[in-house]
Amino acid sequence: MVKEIKRDVSIDAQTLPQGAASTKSKDQIEGEKKGKPEKVKTVYFTVTLAPHTDERKIPNSLKAHRKAQLTKTADARKHRAVLATTTMGSISRKQLQEYIDAMKLEDAGPATMRLEQALWRGLFNYAFSHWDWKSLWDNPATRLTMPKVDNNRTRVLEPDEQARLDEALLQCKNKLVLPVAILLRESAMRSSEPLKIARWRHVDWQNNELLLSDSKTGSRVVPLSPLAIEALKKIATLVPCGLDDPILNITYDALQSAWRKACERAQIFGLKMHDLRHTAATRLALETGNIFLVKALTGHKTLQSVNRYTNQKAQDVVAVLHAPERLATNKEHDDAVKQALWGEHKPKGRKVVADAVVQASESAVPVAAPTQTHAPAGSAMPVAPAIPVVPVAAAVAVGHAATPSATPLASQAPESPEGGTPAPVQTHVQTVQTVPEGPGRASSAPSRGLQADTPKAQDMGVGKVCDGIRKGG
Repeated sequence: MVKEIKRDVSIDAQTLPQGAASTKSKDQIEGEKKGKPEKVKTVYFTVTLAPHTDERKIPNSLKAHRKAQLTKTADARKHRAVLATTTMGSISRKQLQEYIDAMKLEDAGPATMRLEQALWRGLFNYAFSHWDWKSLWDNPATRLTMPKVDNNRTRVLEPDEQARLDEALLQCKNKLVLPVAILLRESAMRSSEPLKIARWRHVDWQNNELLLSDSKTGSRVVPLSPLAIEALKKIATLVPCGLDDPILNITYDALQSAWRKACERAQIFGLKMHDLRHTAATRLALETGNIFLVKALTGHKTLQSVNRYTNQKAQDVVAVLHAPERLATNKEHDDAVKQALWGEHKPKGRKVVADAVVQASESAVPVAAPTQTHAPAGSAMPVAPAIPVVPVAAAVAVGHAATPSATPLASQAPESPEGGTPAPVQTHVQTVQTVPEGPGRASSAPSRGLQADTPKAQDMGVGKVCDGIRKGG
């Protein structure tokens, strides 16, 4: 990197060391002899940076990752090298698209490719706007075929996982790991903020706040919960706590390694340390329902960013809708609605049918259990009775029937444990007949006015049989 600096420099011969050659021109020397004032010359000189001597120190935990990354991105780095040796005015949109396509073949993330495009786009925009480079009015980094970015994470720490994780973190050799995890989980801070930015003088113990002078979105104040305060007190007993000392005396690599091993011991999969920030935001949103309080906790500038960190699930809504206190409050209203649904003037048979369908769906199993078990010969294992399986067509027929039939499926009745007569099955399902549809095929349909052994049924296909059932035969 070379900078050219323009300065006015007047050279005095008295400042030169002895034996050094004078840099004055012939005109300057003659002018001094004649008593003329010395002319100040403009001198141009260059300032160069010191050459790079030592290599960047890479932690041992990243060496294998860096080596694999260089092997994986070999093709994309070739395209990048060609672009680096091409003049800016000669770079075409085709070259940049080939570079992006090479990154896609190497399984680069959509966000990584978007950031690479933004870097090139910003470079050409700066050249056009600041350097008056008129030939770059058509930015070659625009109108590229780019993948859609969909990197929203919805992973949060579940309550049962939290108990196992805390127990696993307690077993870490470094006793800082557990209080640090609790601090991140309660304060929704990024892991870099207590590691690099926060100092002990930034902790306001009286107001339960932590000042971050320079976070990702600028300076902000982090609210601290009671557990976050306890975690800070525990950390203060493990590290130096001078006013200018950092809050955490641990590297990110050591913290990340301990976190990964603790998740393996706790049998927790797919949980990253940054997901603790999602967990804190989601729990506060479910507890208060106030998105603005969540925004103050996370420190985001926009509500759109806050929405990425509040990850409510359908079961969270179900838990609220079926909460006992909510049911007790709305009992009178709910009873009135139920009375309107199942009043005296409504056909009571339909409610019985609906209950039968619900019971059948709850007791149904994915695969019909065979009557023959795989118990070894001479085993004392009891033979489980066969479970009656309700066909889908029969369940649909029951749902559309005005009054259910009480005829049980005799072919599916379970045998008694003593091997006697089959026990009757109390179920409201109509008898299902097998209607031939073609060679080697059969179709199941409920019997309602159309028998399978009639010539009319034998000559009709499945579609016509269904039409006949709908029309009542």
